[in-house]
This record gives sequence, structure tokens and C-alpha cells, in this order.
Amino acid sequence: MDRQHICGQRGIRLKSAEIDEAPGPYAMSFGFDLHPLCESIRNIGLLNPPCIGMGEKGEIEVITGYRRLLALKKLGWPEVTCEDLSFVLPSPRERLLFAFYENLASRVFNPVEKAMILRRLEPLLDKEDILKRMMPLLFLPAHEGTFRFYAELAEMNHAFKDAVACGRISLNTAKSLMDLEPESAESAFQCIINLTLNFNQQAQFIDIINDLLVLEGKLYSQILEAEPMAAIFENKHLNKPQKAKKLLEELRSRRYPRWMAAARRFQENIARLSLPEGARIDHPAYFEAPGYRLEVQFQDGVDLMEKLRRLSQVSGLEKLRDPLDEHD
Repeated sequence: MDRQHICGQRGIRLKSAEIDEAPGPYAMSFGFDLHPLCESIRNIGLLNPPCIGMGEKGEIEVITGYRRLLALKKLGWPEVTCEDLSFVLPSPRERLLFAFYENLASRVFNPVEKAMILRRLEPLLDKEDILKRMMPLLFLPAHEGTFRFYAELAEMNHAFKDAVACGRISLNTAKSLMDLEPESAESAFQCIINLTLNFNQQAQFIDIINDLLVLEGKLYSQILEAEPMAAIFENKHLNKPQKAKKLLEELRSRRYPRWMAAARRFQENIARLSLPEGARIDHPAYFEAPGYRLEVQFQDGVDLMEKLRRLSQVSGLEKLRDPLDEHD
């Protein structure tokens, strides 16, 4: 239907108090900041009126302009003029598609908003239509598995969806957590959020804990609430990045005891070498690749020559070997 034809169909002035602040069946906004919109309205007014429709019981349903209405309420506007599209868009299907295309043309949807849209389209459109026509418009692959993930994401609790929408947890992490049983999912989620784990740390955390679940047959909560993990969370002398690093180290030590013991032996052996200042020896991650790396910091050629000379005279350097070959 032509949007130009729809505009001006029926203006209606409503008191702001009459409009429910809860998102209705056509809202497609989640995890947004109202401040820029409030500043825009405060300075130049409301440019585009919200569109509403009347529900089966005579209740007001916001079709488009949900954020605008929230901003107006926050600014203290007592009334707002809306476009009443009740007769032009009589069915829920027409109203939802109208809201979708109006939003699609003006902004980018975050993952939770995409989830809300797909979940609401599910009872109104054929599955093939959603997969082949609607999902590409949301820049999503037209796969049944992708659809199911987003449909399930729409049903998660507000805190979880807020973390996804705001980018505090990655979509891969979200999927991993949603595959867990509820208690473990909540325990892992709280740990990730409280320690502000970055996406790389989240992936490591999930992989290690999942391995421990298989090896030890314990829930996430049983692992994270036991010592020494619990002590890390309660340590007031560590900031969040330090706690995150310490937690991952403890989990790796528990998951890979032989590798961690080898890493400790390696560091102890290096510490006994009395290397010149500015020289360091590193091992490959998990000792998976052969060989080691020598790094030397120097001021000029003379300084480099001196440090290389001192390195050649370091006692015990010839005994350095693979710590995995050493006995515990």
C-alpha cells in the first residue's frame, strides 16, 4: 500500500497517559538510548507522528513510533497527535509488515530486534516466506537453524537480551549459553557480565568449562562457586581485568594440569637463567609448536652486541629443554 495514501488518513490527538509504555505487538526497538531522540524533539519538535491502531477490545496499539512516544513522555508532553491506521491496516499481519518496512528503511536492527521481528512474523507468515524473503532483508542467512536461534533469543530474559543488544556478549556466546541447562547458563552469564569478559575471553571460558563439564560431570555453578574460583570473585585487591585473567588461568590449570605444570616449570627455569635486562624467552601457546622465541630490546648496535655477548655467557642456557619432557 502506498505510504503517501496512508498518511493523513485520520489524525487523532491522545493524552500521553493513555498510551502504554510497554512495547506492544508491533514494537521493534530494544536496547536503545532515548537521549538523542529527546534532544532532537526538544530542539526541532516531532517531525513524524506515531502511527497507531485500535485493538479488538478498543485498546490503543502502537504500530510505529514507540520510541518517539517514550521520548515525548520523558519530555513531559501531555498530548501527542497520532495517525490512526485502524481502518487502513485492519489486520495484525498488515500492521506488523507496515511497521517492519517503515523501520527497515530508516535504521539497522540489532540482534535482539531481529529476534523480536522473526518471532512476531512466525505466526503470521509461512515459514518459507520468512526464510526466503524476510531473513535476507535482515541480513541473515535463510537457514532454519538461524531462524530457530533468533526465535529462541526473543524468549530469553531481559538481562540476557540487553547484554546481546548492547554487545556485552557475542552471538556465539549467546548461542552456547542458550544450549546449556538453565542453572549453568545463568551462572556462566553472571560470570561473563560481572567480570566483563571480552569476546575472546568468553569463547575461551565457554570452551574450557564445557570440557570440564564432560570430564568432571559438574554444573557450571559447582565449578565456579568452588575454591579457588570463588576466592577470585571475592578478592577485593583485584580489579575486573585481573580477576578475569586469574579465573581463566585457574580454569586452564584445572582443564590442562600437565600443560600448566609445564608452563610453571618453564618460567622457573627461565627465572634461574639471569638473562640480561631487556631479554626474554617465550614458549609457543600450549607448547604445541616446536621451538622458542628470544626477544632482545636494545638501544643501538653496540648495546645489541653487548647483550648478545652476555647471553652467550649465561650459565645453564644449554640445559633449557621442553618442560613437557620433564617429570612432574
